Amino acid sequence: MLADGIILKCSIQFNQNRTSSAIYHLITGKKSIQTVQDAHIYQLKNFYGINRSLQKRDFDKIINTLISNKLLELDESMSCSVTPNGLEWYKKWQSYLQLTDFDGLRYHTVSSIYYDRLLLLIQTLSNSSNNHYSFIPVIDRQPVLDWVKLVFKQLKQNMESYFEQLHHELHELLSSFSNEEASIYVDRFSGYNHYGKSKEQLASDYKRDKMDISFTIERMNHAMLNKIYLSPHKFPAIEFLIEGLTNKRFITDSARKTYQLLQENYSINEIGRMRNLKENTVYDHVVEVALFTHDFPVLNYLSEDQQQQILTAVYKENTYKLKAIKQMVDERISYFQIRLVLATMQRVGEQNE
Repeated sequence: MLADGIILKCSIQFNQNRTSSAIYHLITGKKSIQTVQDAHIYQLKNFYGINRSLQKRDFDKIINTLISNKLLELDESMSCSVTPNGLEWYKKWQSYLQLTDFDGLRYHTVSSIYYDRLLLLIQTLSNSSNNHYSFIPVIDRQPVLDWVKLVFKQLKQNMESYFEQLHHELHELLSSFSNEEASIYVDRFSGYNHYGKSKEQLASDYKRDKMDISFTIERMNHAMLNKIYLSPHKFPAIEFLIEGLTNKRFITDSARKTYQLLQENYSINEIGRMRNLKENTVYDHVVEVALFTHDFPVLNYLSEDQQQQILTAVYKENTYKLKAIKQMVDERISYFQIRLVLATMQRVGEQNE
């Protein structure tokens, strides 16, 4: 159900301007400027990267099921269109799904690290408090293993009090969710002589689709992270888990490097030569920088008249399609300039919310 709601919401926002693949790229957090700009323009930032391990075949199954249930239609260009039945279904379940708890663009990298650390630390503390030091870790990612080994040494002297505080904070955070959701979350925890349930087992136990289990846990992680970042003093034990984790300003490291050179007043051509990049690649970076920089100097790249022409075309045609906008403006205006205006246009809209 949750997966259905996410796909229907994306389809509503895209309004037949993007294909089903664009929804897949959004959910899996594809590191392309097109996907990042889609997230901003169509107000779908909360869904960016919320299931980075989602397989395309599983995604396509949901699409086909929605079509079979007459909630969704695909046209010849593979653009998704929500049917009247689909709109009715979405309105009925919208509040239940709690899609606004997702905050993908902000937490798509932090969430998985936080969750892995939490699962492994709970397993480690539970076993250690029972003098059991030989167990198979539920997380095998080396950076997480190294982190838990490091912090365990720090916590060893006050392990019992920390474990109690962690339990207290988790109880408070989980109390804001339904009993079933809290149970799903806790059932993943491993302890002494006990391994947490897999997502497949949870799906069977709670009669949900495995994908819904993944989305539910991710949504809960985002909601919890929001509370932790807003009030770290209330959750010192859990805040410890995200210490040192920062949300990247840009999606790609390459864009960050281009941004640094722009700050040093290098031109696009100079940056391309210095970094051995194609001009279009640098253009992509500049658009990404514009999306994430509130004081981006857009008028360094086009005139006020050109900017106004683009904005007029957008509002008049009620479209974000580059080709449609290009046909309505002066032929000397480039696709790069159009994308740049769309990026800064969305940014200004966010500031005014």
